[in-house]
Order: sequence, then C-alpha cells, then structure tokens
Amino acid sequence: MWDGVTYAAPDASGTAANFVEARGQSLLVPAGRHATVRLVGSSHSGPVTTTLTAHYTDGSSAALGVTLGDWAGSTPAGSTVVLDLPHRIKAGSGVDGPPVRLFGTQAALDSGKTLQSLSLPNDPRAELYAITLA
Repeated sequence: MWDGVTYAAPDASGTAANFVEARGQSLLVPAGRHATVRLVGSSHSGPVTTTLTAHYTDGSSAALGVTLGDWAGSTPAGSTVVLDLPHRIKAGSGVDGPPVRLFGTQAALDSGKTLQSLSLPNDPRAELYAITLA
C-alpha cells in the first residue's frame, strides 16, 4: 500500500510481462481533472531522472520531472519504497541476485485542465508497474 492505494505484487514466477518499459509511448488515461500522477516503478543500470509529458484536452501539455530509483539501489530523494523484496526473480532461473525494490514517485498535474494522456520518456531503463491519478 502506498498513499492509500493497494497495489498487487508482481507475479512471482518471473515470467509475466508486468512492467511497461518507457520507449516514448503515449498512454490514454481516463479523462478527468486530476491534481497528481503517482508512478510505481524502478529503473536498472542506475537511477533515471527523466520527463513524463501530460497532455490535456485543450491541446496544451506539461513536462513532469520524475526520478525512478534503481531497483537494486538506494531510494532517491522524493521517492518512497512501495515494495521491498529480499531478491529478484529471473525468468527461467528463479531466485537470483540482491534485494530489490519498487519505488513510488509523484508529480503535480494542472487540476484546472482535463488530462487526456501521458507520454512516457524514451528511456528503456525506466520501467513502470502502475500509474494512479488522484
């Protein structure tokens, strides 16, 4: 649970496709006026500080700075550990490696505008598990 929202843990078999790798894709969201976007995810090969883009129905957009911590690293400033596991699970190999984490981070939206979509950065080191609008 993070900030009042319960998230299901990722599939423990290590074989399910349960993360979205950031490759510049746009994600349609339920249209509405939201104040905050909350992201649950992590990165690999070091923390990633990047930009998510909010697109509004009036045609405007806004750049939202976010940082996702390395799943086997320390918690970045402004982030929260949402899930802490004693090891990772590697597809086909089972238990493998160091303790890993999923982090929560958030960015402010313009609540006076109707959000239509979010564009992810083009940085495949950043992987998202969940997006929540509030």
